[in-house]
Amino acid sequence: MKENKKVQWPESIRKKWAEARIEDKYPVWSQIDISAIKFNISQLKTLIPSRTKVMAVVKADAYGHGSVKVAEEIEDCVECFGVGRAYEAIDLREHGISSPILVFGYTSPSFTDVLTGYELTQTVHDYKMAKEFSEAAVKQNKKLKVHIKLDTGMGRLGIFLHNITEPGRFKEYFLKAVSEVERIASLPGLNVEGIYTHFAIADSLDFDYAGKQLVIFSDFLHELEKKSVVFSIKHCAGTSALLSFPDSCMDMVRPGKLIYGILPECCQKAKISLKQALSVKSSVIYLKNVPKGTRISYSSSYFTGKDTVIATIPVGFADGLVWESIPTGCVLIKGQRAPIIGRVCMDLIMVEAGHIEGIRVGDEVVIVGGQGNEFVSLNEMAAHSKTIPTNISTFLTVRTRKIYV
Repeated sequence: MKENKKVQWPESIRKKWAEARIEDKYPVWSQIDISAIKFNISQLKTLIPSRTKVMAVVKADAYGHGSVKVAEEIEDCVECFGVGRAYEAIDLREHGISSPILVFGYTSPSFTDVLTGYELTQTVHDYKMAKEFSEAAVKQNKKLKVHIKLDTGMGRLGIFLHNITEPGRFKEYFLKAVSEVERIASLPGLNVEGIYTHFAIADSLDFDYAGKQLVIFSDFLHELEKKSVVFSIKHCAGTSALLSFPDSCMDMVRPGKLIYGILPECCQKAKISLKQALSVKSSVIYLKNVPKGTRISYSSSYFTGKDTVIATIPVGFADGLVWESIPTGCVLIKGQRAPIIGRVCMDLIMVEAGHIEGIRVGDEVVIVGGQGNEFVSLNEMAAHSKTIPTNISTFLTVRTRKIYV
């Protein structure tokens, strides 16, 4: 085994690399428009009651937009933040974010002192979980702020309360859930601030099912009020719900994709104007004139139908592009669409560019975003990739460096 010696590389080349522009030293980069995010939040506020708080969901690195930077820039525009996991919340705290932060997912009760120390709010999914947090908080002489999660139709996390059609079964589950929430609310060491549920309509058109979820949640809250169990923050609306069901806004809304300018397919007719905050860019690194019948990419997955020009772009499935045996979609070069041809490689794609006059190595390539009069939206790319826009935004930004404008 070779001895590992630390090499002192010349300071001049280290300095040159460190000071170079991101778009010069990285083959693909993301550009995030903060003003677009702020615009989207302002548009959102025109749709909800003035008393309703806005929780900006910044989980999964703010859907690929950079959670720390986004939170820093919009902290004055919203009341609080939502994240999926505790480490995401801790990262925000360590970067100076002081607004309330709700952790949606599971955190081990062994970290109760960490949650209270960072002044975080934890979701509890049932009485057992709440009791473990309670016991830990009491032992530490602390108060942990929590929100209770009710499962009205997702089948994921939370106290079970689905719309069971079997006679008598729904009432059984309803009363059991009421009792469980009462017991959680009475536990020492917990500040039970809120209660919430989540709709299953994020990317579907099943508004009837969502409407039933809303009725269940509202009836449940009413039953708890009759038993003097009340909460200061009741919430259930994410992006799709707040656009489709005004009555779901309650005390707080939890927009995620909306603030980044992503409109769900089920809400395309919603009366709201949004700006996509994310652009992903690269450049042409190689041009090749080829004759008709030239095979392109792995498995000869494409044959040119005429003499043409092939442009190679340094972005691939390792950067988040969805691998397809027969890809569709396009990129923008010189304000024109250039179709992706052949299989997507790990670090590269090929596009047909014979119709683009004056194309040169070094020309800017837009994978997502606008150029000239053309625009490739996350929704469009998702449709070509048979996935959802947030899948594209989160994966397309993992390996790219971010520029904020």
